[in-house]
Amino acid sequence: AQLRSMNRRLDRTARALEQRTSELQRMYSLLHTAFEATADGLLVIDQEGVRVANPRACQMWSIDPAFQPDRVGEVLQHIADRLVDPAQFLDTVTEVRERNIARDAVVLALTDGRIVDASFRPQRMNDVVVGCVVSFNDITRQKRTQSALEGLSTTVVNPARPDEFFPSVAQQLAHLLEVDAVVVSMLTPEEGRQAVRTVGLCIDGQIVPSVEVDPNAEPCPSLEADPGTVLMCHDVQARFPDVALFQRVGATGLAGVALRDSKGRRIGSLLALSRRPITEQATVDALLRLFAVRTAAEMERQLEQHRFHDLFEYSPDAILMVNASGAIVRANRRAIEQFGYSHDELMQLQVETLLPERDRAAHATLRRAFFDAAVPRLMGTQGQPLLVRRRDGSQFPADIGLSPLRSVDGLLTAVDVRDVSERVRNEEQRRSLEAQLRHAQKMEAIGTLAGGIAHDFNNLLAAMVAN
Repeated sequence: AQLRSMNRRLDRTARALEQRTSELQRMYSLLHTAFEATADGLLVIDQEGVRVANPRACQMWSIDPAFQPDRVGEVLQHIADRLVDPAQFLDTVTEVRERNIARDAVVLALTDGRIVDASFRPQRMNDVVVGCVVSFNDITRQKRTQSALEGLSTTVVNPARPDEFFPSVAQQLAHLLEVDAVVVSMLTPEEGRQAVRTVGLCIDGQIVPSVEVDPNAEPCPSLEADPGTVLMCHDVQARFPDVALFQRVGATGLAGVALRDSKGRRIGSLLALSRRPITEQATVDALLRLFAVRTAAEMERQLEQHRFHDLFEYSPDAILMVNASGAIVRANRRAIEQFGYSHDELMQLQVETLLPERDRAAHATLRRAFFDAAVPRLMGTQGQPLLVRRRDGSQFPADIGLSPLRSVDGLLTAVDVRDVSERVRNEEQRRSLEAQLRHAQKMEAIGTLAGGIAHDFNNLLAAMVAN
């Protein structure tokens, strides 16, 4: 009986152990699967070196997955040798093991340019620290994007001069993408044809002067069918044999995106060129799109600015830009011709200098009142031109229009001065002719009246003689 009881207890214990073993095996299988499949690299490091590495860690650190346990120390040193600062990694491993603390967000820079974010955790067994578990997350793409955003918000967004913007874009993007050249090109109409010229060109880290590109061989027209596409090409020499710039760089790989204005029209292109096939296409795609948005916005702004400049410079009227203190801050070509001053001389004058002396004090008061409540209007009364003064002291009549304009320098007023001397002369001639006509009509009326009176008088005389 005792033997049977003992057998039953042994059977129950065996079944419990079997169940527990099955649960442990299932748990181990789940943990092993998670360890193998996780997107982060994982290392288990004991006192001697690396004991276990998952596939992602082997890939990140170029570790042979079949490394032998007797070479764990070599594997640890192999990892350290691939870091810019090996001591940072080794000291952190030692600190975690010896002091039983965790370390997070440890940024490690690799000699190949990659950046990883590492977390260190002590490995405990029966409350005793026996090693260290390290997880690695490759954050190279995030760091590049962050660096790109910082570049766009500092040196690229606020260059010292507007003409430095596109070269700065090319140089910054070439550095971030680690390519041999970056080209920023702009479409410009010239003499009835569409020309393509580079406005930003960086080759081997150096900014290069602008060159003209053959629009028939330029690659980005192929993007017209799908405006949102980033063009990727790995055989540049074969596909674009006629582009001298590509031959000059010796490009093999190309990534390009069309630059478009706010209405969706293509105004240029942004190209990255490499002497080897371009890898990390997702990163290249993201950075190109990011830079393309800012570059296209600046290109559209500059094109609009050029159009405004042309309208301003070649206007048939004299146009002056005047600030609230009355200083002339800009003048077009017609103003220089009309007033007889040089451009530099005009930039040193108050606008009142261009008026007759008798009107200057009153005009200064009116100018201040206009800036207090600036709305577009004409100076003077309707149809009554004002007199303005040339450099030589001569005066001429003019119609003057005022238009307030907001700018980075504050409120300005565009003063449009139209010489109406010919119109005034024509008006004076018309008034003179009208006066002569009225005088002739008056004399004709007097002659008619005199003739009538003489006729009546003759009739009276004839009657008197007859009687």
